[in-house]
Amino acid sequence: MPKKKSRSAKKQTNTATKSGRRPRPPKKTGSIGGKVRAKPETPLTVFVSHAHEERELANAWKALLTEILPTVQVFFSSDRDPAGGIGLGRWQETLTKQMQQADLLLLLLTPDSAERSWVLFETGFGRALCPDNRIVPLRIGMAQERIPEPVRDLQSYSADQEDDVRELVGRIADHAGKSVSSRKLNRGVTAFVDHTRQFQLRQLDPQLFRERFHSQQLAKNLEGRWFIKWVVDQGLETLGALPIDELSASATESRLRFVCRPWSGAETALEGRVSLGGHVVLTWWAGAGIQACGTLLLEVAKNSRRMEGTWQGFAAFRDPYDELVRAEGRVVIARDRMTAERRFGIRSGSFDQSPIE
Repeated sequence: MPKKKSRSAKKQTNTATKSGRRPRPPKKTGSIGGKVRAKPETPLTVFVSHAHEERELANAWKALLTEILPTVQVFFSSDRDPAGGIGLGRWQETLTKQMQQADLLLLLLTPDSAERSWVLFETGFGRALCPDNRIVPLRIGMAQERIPEPVRDLQSYSADQEDDVRELVGRIADHAGKSVSSRKLNRGVTAFVDHTRQFQLRQLDPQLFRERFHSQQLAKNLEGRWFIKWVVDQGLETLGALPIDELSASATESRLRFVCRPWSGAETALEGRVSLGGHVVLTWWAGAGIQACGTLLLEVAKNSRRMEGTWQGFAAFRDPYDELVRAEGRVVIARDRMTAERRFGIRSGSFDQSPIE
């Protein structure tokens, strides 16, 4: 049996009918202030491919994006944030899943990381997995032509140039459908570019002094016994040659070293580097409290049994403890004494040790 309407309900119905208005529908559950909540937007996600040793670059990029675009989510494998990184478990599956779900794949490429096997894998995998307009190479200290082959034909940006970084951030903002404050953008981009430049300066030590400008293998081949002859020149005039000294050479990961006890009686050390092209740069200095020092520039012969070039420095010829004078000349370092003696056509010990004017 149907329930009877209450008087208040009847009154509302009658009033609505008389006025020609339809009765209000009941409020929907889950609403705020009578309005249905909008479905939350899915945030834009950026996957950053990088070498693990260059985590600070990925972290700097994340800081830049999240400051300017707080809704953007940035993922990189070495992120130490508890909510980021690959965490525990099957890390390869995590990386693959993150790459598949990312809206943009950003490749942080440096001269070092561009040759890493894992970065090359992520680069190739990303090219196969993602549309071209979702892959963005970001170059740090390298030219376009050095970008790995799988993505070399894509538009890239230079992290060294503020205009490039500003354009890239603007592109990501457009992709996310967000507007960006020009003031905040300029401040963030300047800080990011400055950070990347400081990073590059710190990388110059291993790159310049060991990896690129010292051949450990060639230096190793130069170890052992040598003989050195110093020729003293003054302008175009040859003043003579010093007595031949015996050297002992040793090599380290980043140095070529010679030690000798010369005719003057004061031990002398020579230390420097060997380039891949067979050029040797050495600094020399005397021991026993003597302040004599200088440099040598040498070229290694093809058979690696002779090095010759020029020298310059501050030396004392008559007495090691005399006042030092600036001098220069030619020098030969050979595996045997006879070869050293014959070079330059000047007899060793012919320098009369008179003061150099």
